[in-house]
Amino acid sequence: MGIKNIHLGALDSFRGVAAISVVVHHLYISSAVSEWDFFRHSSLFVPFFFALSGFVIAYVYDKATFSFKHFMIARGFRILPLYYLMLVCFIALECLNYVLYHHFGLFFKNIPFSGDRGFDQILPNLFLLQSWLSWTYPLSFNNPAWSLSVEWYLYIFFGILMFIPKFARYTIMLLGASFAYFHLIGFVRIEGVSGILYFCSGALVYWVFTLCKTKPLSPLLLTILEALIIITSVYIITSGQGQYAVFIFSGLVLIFGLSSYWKNTAYKGGGGLPIY
Repeated sequence: MGIKNIHLGALDSFRGVAAISVVVHHLYISSAVSEWDFFRHSSLFVPFFFALSGFVIAYVYDKATFSFKHFMIARGFRILPLYYLMLVCFIALECLNYVLYHHFGLFFKNIPFSGDRGFDQILPNLFLLQSWLSWTYPLSFNNPAWSLSVEWYLYIFFGILMFIPKFARYTIMLLGASFAYFHLIGFVRIEGVSGILYFCSGALVYWVFTLCKTKPLSPLLLTILEALIIITSVYIITSGQGQYAVFIFSGLVLIFGLSSYWKNTAYKGGGGLPIY
């Protein structure tokens, strides 16, 4: 059975935990679980999605035949329709705010088409550049869309790299992650730099995964590693030590990716990778 047919179910679970934690992080309910240190620092899970994306995209598309056109169409249909629908809705609301302000002296929260919702922010949002350019606001109009802005250009980056030999591809990934980690990409916003760091790290984890997948560990050792990486991840998030998160998240994806692969191989598990 080929590697593409093995379902890495544990990564589904961590994606769900991360998503729920980010939602709780934004609740701000006094004296509730949302105020626990773990959830107060759960914004660290957002770059975890980039690392997971880098791993899964490499996992799914690491094959002899790769079509950049089909890859980008698949990626585009996944994120662009909802992205543009919400952008149109937010611009329409801003237009309503403009009418209310100029005809009735009312406005929702801010002066219409000002600040992070200014006219100069529309074009960057149309091209998903709000998280990359130094003069743009990543949270303009539709706040959560900043991560889609990052993700979209990481897809393009990955697709282009698929045209070069694998060694050169992962060398560039390593350089990209290194430059991002040491803040050597000064012309890009921090959101884009974070995306490069975690996405490239996730892709590099996949490369390590391919080297390790044929050498299964003993169940006891694997269980110990799983427990250690979970405990360490919880500690890093709870204490807000974001500078170490990329290493811990990479280890988490690697260990549980291998664990799922070995367990599904042993039990003849199958299926695709549903999260992508």
